[in-house]
Amino acid sequence: MDKAPLYKLNVYSFLTPVFGLYFGYAYFSETLSPVQWLGILLIIGAIPMVTSLSRKPEA
Repeated sequence: MDKAPLYKLNVYSFLTPVFGLYFGYAYFSETLSPVQWLGILLIIGAIPMVTSLSRKPEA
């Protein structure tokens, strides 16, 4: 991670709600709606696409 560019690592901050939903499901037996599952899939699916397409921002 020391050598990874920040603009690529910042994309992973979008996983925060996914982890929140996961821990709610795992520890508190919360049920997830189909819309929440769709959101999880969209976030997880978009991360590789965004990191592969992003380029270093111009200064």
